[in-house]
Amino acid sequence: QGLLPLRLVDFLNDMAERHFLETDGATWRFRHRLIQDYFAGMWEESNEKIEPDTSKADAP
Repeated sequence: QGLLPLRLVDFLNDMAERHFLETDGATWRFRHRLIQDYFAGMWEESNEKIEPDTSKADAP
């Protein structure tokens, strides 16, 4: 919760104007592979720390 800007599309368009992202229609991507790889690594690390809740899976 609170991880994305409230006006997400405006934010993404602003980042495209600043050449941080590039846009193709309704999709945005990082202009530089190094930045993309950096954020992808952060995503993978944060997901490794989250363990799924299996307490309900064992319930009859």
